[in-house]
Amino acid sequence: MNRRCTACSGAFYSYEAAKECTQCLRDNYYSLDDNQCYLCPEGTTCTDDGVSTTEHLLIDENYWRGTNQDAIKPVKEAVHACNLPFACLGGTNFSDGGNSYCAEGYQGPLCQVCELGYFFNADEQTCDWCVKGDPSVFTKPIFLVIYAAIGIAILS
Repeated sequence: MNRRCTACSGAFYSYEAAKECTQCLRDNYYSLDDNQCYLCPEGTTCTDDGVSTTEHLLIDENYWRGTNQDAIKPVKEAVHACNLPFACLGGTNFSDGGNSYCAEGYQGPLCQVCELGYFFNADEQTCDWCVKGDPSVFTKPIFLVIYAAIGIAILS
């Protein structure tokens, strides 16, 4: 039996001993919706051959993604630069409508909405934690340090 290797065309890639060319080269991602390779858009990182797919695309810090399915909206149209500094963490785990890309205290499209318990600090352009009336105030790390220092001072 004579077996020949056939080179994959375009941005396609195959693993050793693979029967088909289904993986994409670095700088490209594989769309599960139409079985094609596409150039990774701005705001994403595709540094390894055969790793990036529509569903598991690495979104860069300061970028946000509203869907992980090309059928709903193509990746190049679904990845957006964030407007608030430090709001968007990026990552590969799309969940909760894109909130998984948001830093603590942020949520919603482009991570521009402050979570419950946070307020928008217009001067700093950040969502800051509300101290007043928050029953968890005694569990925040900074307050634990302050309370410990007060306790040590009282005991001394």
